[in-house]
Amino acid sequence: MQPIVEHRGQQRKAKGYSCKEIEEAGINCQQFCKLKLPWDSRRSTSYKQNVDQLKKMEKPAVPAKKAKPAAK
Repeated sequence: MQPIVEHRGQQRKAKGYSCKEIEEAGINCQQFCKLKLPWDSRRSTSYKQNVDQLKKMEKPAVPAKKAKPAAK
């Protein structure tokens, strides 16, 4: 999955998602780190298609705790 930006009227691949896009998608910092997606600190723009991509991403599942064996 690659973020997209517009440069001189044409779309091109971006180096990472902006902070605004991450916030608008409702993803917090810990979830974003677990997804291991690229982040571009220099970008301040927000594109709807990038926000939609982030919303479609599955949020990391919380692993279930293993049941302890019964004591004999």
